[in-house]
Amino acid sequence: MNRSFGSFVVGALVACAASSARSQTPPGGPPVPVATGRMIRAYTPPIPLKTFIARVEAVTGDGECKEYALPMNGQNLRFIKYTIGTGPVRRQIDLKVDESGRVLSYSEMRGDLQLVSTEPATSIFLDFVRETAQATNEADGKMVVANGTLAEAIDAEHLGKPRQMLELVEKLCLGK
Repeated sequence: MNRSFGSFVVGALVACAASSARSQTPPGGPPVPVATGRMIRAYTPPIPLKTFIARVEAVTGDGECKEYALPMNGQNLRFIKYTIGTGPVRRQIDLKVDESGRVLSYSEMRGDLQLVSTEPATSIFLDFVRETAQATNEADGKMVVANGTLAEAIDAEHLGKPRQMLELVEKLCLGK
């Protein structure tokens, strides 16, 4: 894909609104950025996950669980949303869970989560089915994407140890 067409595609994607994950993994391919509601003017080629530095640190504190059910591809999937903080600056964890209770994906968004914002945001996406990981920083009209494996991301300190948050959300929201 040439750079100008890639910029157009990314610009078109971010013009749309997304209510949960800021990234997803297409079947058989690496994770790609999807709509975030932010105006991204510059997109750089992905970097290795191990070199990623989060622009927004993870906030801690008490959170709130919400659950949504959605039939999808003949399955009854559950979507768990756990939010820490109020107002525009917060941390949101989204889990996609199958009928058996298995977590299929983990998405974490940090920072100003308003649909249209100029403040920095950091996102982390873990795909437990494809065993892939992606982290993004959005700030100053630029998006930095880092790709890697689930194994290198799940306990990574520089990502805020996603496994610990995953286990906390499973305990608080799923009763595991």
